[in-house]
Amino acid sequence: MLKNHIYIIITIILTLASCDCFITVSGYTLDEETNRPIEDVQVNMLIKKHRVDNLGIVYDTLSKEQREKHIKTHGNEEKWYFSVQSISDGKYTKQGPLKTDSTGYFDLFFHTGFCPKYKIELTKEGYCDTIINMDRIQDYMKIRMKTQKL
Repeated sequence: MLKNHIYIIITIILTLASCDCFITVSGYTLDEETNRPIEDVQVNMLIKKHRVDNLGIVYDTLSKEQREKHIKTHGNEEKWYFSVQSISDGKYTKQGPLKTDSTGYFDLFFHTGFCPKYKIELTKEGYCDTIINMDRIQDYMKIRMKTQKL
């Protein structure tokens, strides 16, 4: 009887440990009228009624020593951290907004313990917000954004 309980507990633990979901979406934003890339479009995820807007990585402009001195003096409310990725360039990083580059390209990576229903939201001043349901998302998709008419 005790053996059965142990097997059941181990099975439950292994099942829960394997509940990971990796969401990757990449694409290009283009102006609908000119067909040119749109730079600095913010890329967010909408999960139920929550907006996840810190999907990017911000690299520190200070050196490692300067950031550590600043944190020691003023605290770390901005949540800078030094990771394995930081070792190569010796800079701190923090979570921040994910924005498109000069070619309109974005690459979103999101890890969670479950696979939620989600939407991708693209926002930029001067353009209409664009929302894409997860069932319409394709890798390296081209997304055309309409200019706002005043």
